Order: sequence, then C-alpha cells, then structure tokens
Amino acid sequence: ELFEYERDIISEIRKSISGVNKVVSQKIEEISSEEFIKADLQAKFMLLKKILKLLSVTKPSKSKLVSKIILFHFLRNPLITNLVYEVFEKSQNEELVASTKNNAEYVFDFLYKNVEFFSFSTEFVRKFIEFYFEYELKKQKIYTRTVRGNKFRGNEPNTSKDIIKGILEKTNGDIFYTEWNKKEILHGYLFLQKGDFYKGGFKNKRPHGQGYRQNKEGTIYDGSWNNGYFEEGYQRLAYSPDQFGEIMDSETLRTGVAIYQKNDKRLIESHKKKEVIEKTQKTKGDPETYIGQFHEECRSGNGTMYYTDGAVYIGEWDDDRINGQGVHYGVNNEKYCGEWLYGTYNGHGEKVYENGDHYVGEWKMGMI
Repeated sequence: ELFEYERDIISEIRKSISGVNKVVSQKIEEISSEEFIKADLQAKFMLLKKILKLLSVTKPSKSKLVSKIILFHFLRNPLITNLVYEVFEKSQNEELVASTKNNAEYVFDFLYKNVEFFSFSTEFVRKFIEFYFEYELKKQKIYTRTVRGNKFRGNEPNTSKDIIKGILEKTNGDIFYTEWNKKEILHGYLFLQKGDFYKGGFKNKRPHGQGYRQNKEGTIYDGSWNNGYFEEGYQRLAYSPDQFGEIMDSETLRTGVAIYQKNDKRLIESHKKKEVIEKTQKTKGDPETYIGQFHEECRSGNGTMYYTDGAVYIGEWDDDRINGQGVHYGVNNEKYCGEWLYGTYNGHGEKVYENGDHYVGEWKMGMI
C-alpha cells in the first residue's frame, strides 16, 4: 500500500505503450523498407502524418508524467527523426511542398506544437521554427517595425485584439518567434543567443505560465514558469537520454523515471537561484530502471528499482541507497521484507529463501 503510486505508474506506462505499440510500430517499420526509401516526398509526408495522427488521437494518460514518457518513447525513434530531417530538407523546395500541401501543413503544425518530444538538436529546432514562421508569414500581408534597434516583422493586425504571428530580433541576439496581440507576446518560441530555446507562454517578454526550455547541453525543463523562473514540472537531464524526472517544487525534489546506464555522465542543475553544478555520476552494471522520488539528483524517498537480473526492490531510499522499510523480490523466489540500512538487511525483517525456508527476526548488517 505504501508504494501503490509507484506500482500504478509502472502499470500505466506498460499498458499505455502496449496499447499503441502494435499499430504505431508497424507504421514506423515501413520507414526502413526499400520501397519507402525510394518513395517521393508526398508519400513520405503522408506516412509521417499517419504516425503523428495515431499518436495524437490516443487516449490521454491520467498521469502527465506517463503521457510524456509515452510520447518520448515513440517520437524519439531514430527512424522518425531521420524522416523529419529528410522531409524538412526537401521542403526548402516550395514546388515540392505545394504538391503535398495538406499533409505537409499537418506535419509542420504538429512539429511546431510538439517539438519537445523529438530528439532534435536546438540548432535544428531553430532552423525549423524559422522556416515555419517564414512559411506562415507569406500567407498574409507583412509589416515591419524597428524600436531601439529591436526589429519586428510579422502579420499586420487590424485591431488591438488580433492575434498575429511575428518575429522579434533583439539587439542582444535573442530571437522571438511568437504569437502576439498588438501589445504583448502571448506564446511561442524564444531562442537565446547563448544557445538555449524556450517554448511556451510569456509575460513581459519572459517565460511565464506553462513552458518548455532546452539548454544547449540537452537538459530540459518542462512545467510552470513565473516571470522567467522555473517553478515546478518535469526535468530531463543532459547526457542521460532515458532520465525523466518530475520536479515537485523549487527545492529539486522530484518523482519520475531514471534508467541508469553504465558510466553514465550527467549535467546536474539546481534550481535554487539559477545555481549550476556540474558533476559526473557513474553507475555500475547494465541499464537498470528506477521509478520514484529524487532529492538533489539522488534517489531519496519512496521508489522502485528494476534490476537487470529480474530482481525488484520496492521501498525507501536515502542518498541514492536503499535505506528504511522495503521489500526485495530476488530471483528464484527469494524475498526479504523489512528494515534496511544503506543497502543491507538491518533491523526487523522476514527472509524467504529459495528452498521455501524463512526467517523472521532481527538482522544486523545483513547477518542474523
């Protein structure tokens, strides 16, 4: 009962991925077929549209964390990424795009709204958003304005309530690709001169409300922003593409998923006063999956660990180690339920052995 949340998250991930896996995976496999490789741009846009529509019509998960993991699971597939790169490159030819306009516009709109779920570099995102806005601006009359060196170019509004698309180039090198009313940025993209980009809401030209930010190293922050500062939401660490955590508050306590890789190197960022801490964390063995709580980048609180040999631990953690109450399900039907002290049986506990024998009593540092 103590760890029902973790079990529900794991179960929901498995069911949700399984529910769309057969149909979506079959479509993704078509990308690598010899026939499709030789296909024209229209066929490639059509298949990409089918895949994106299948993912967009799936029932939303009860857990936002699970929904995001599922989208990451499918959209970060290298076959999809390479297909997007290919159609984007060919889309520079306006005549080719015109031949498949409806499919192309669906794909462009989907990418614009969901770019964070793909494994795109910040450089590609910037090129795509620039292309997308130029493509959209051509549909209407354009006006330009320069104030104190800051240059704006966008659709011309008829009234102060009109929503328009526009590009603002600031003197410091930052560029906004956003939707505006006549006086204020509403939402869109901000590309910082230092290489980061932000997608989401704005207030006084600063990230505000729901938004997503990716720095040049690859770390992302997805959640609630207040006047330029990240408050709460999800974090995904650079150099660890399978690490996905949920930030519960500004003190960096998170609940999420971490898949630990051998000699895993990660950039660690603290949200206190924009402090940035770099360190290297190494984990031994093959990939292992942890779902649970974190504190200051360490497993702390309640969590579940799936080991590569089939063993599972459900229980309490402290400072990245098993500590407190927990249950360990070993291979060959072994089981221990009780108290732990930094990875060893310690205190009151029950041990069930492979042959069916069991012991209930006190333990000290793994010994009876």
